[in-house]
Amino acid sequence: MLGLIFTEALDFIEEQVGLVGLEEIMAKADLPDGAAFTAVGNYDHEQLVTVVLAASKISGTPAEELMRAFGSWMFPRLVEAHEHAQKLAQKGLSGFLLGLQSQIHDTLEPLYDAPHPPSVLAEERGGTIVVEYRSHRPVHWRRWLRACLKVAVSTLEARIKSACDRPPHLTAGRRLLR
Repeated sequence: MLGLIFTEALDFIEEQVGLVGLEEIMAKADLPDGAAFTAVGNYDHEQLVTVVLAASKISGTPAEELMRAFGSWMFPRLVEAHEHAQKLAQKGLSGFLLGLQSQIHDTLEPLYDAPHPPSVLAEERGGTIVVEYRSHRPVHWRRWLRACLKVAVSTLEARIKSACDRPPHLTAGRRLLR
């Protein structure tokens, strides 16, 4: 999995619990090699699952809820960080979904050494956009994607001027990690 997802997850956790809380979670996760991640590296997705499970144990928040919150938090950051995503976001929800695979995921594989991004295929069928998600990763990553897509729907359908604006937290202002 592309290291950007890892570094963003650690930023999310730090925003929730601060640096000391993040260090506690990382110590509990006990990852190999001290868990030094870079945005351009490639890592086993199970390491991130281990971090999420450690955060869940420490906070008492279910891992599924953490994955959904992370997906919601991350969507605008992904759009903000990538020019192709910004251009797709300007086309509204249908343009974004229909171009996601060809304009973003397909461009990752030649640029990075084996990130194996999921396949997110979208097509119009009778006035409806059908999204198909395929991944070799476990089901909990689908929760993350669903959260990203929910934010995409609320952000892009509303045609907010900047697709990079932070959406309201799904947790009505309470922190997920304590």
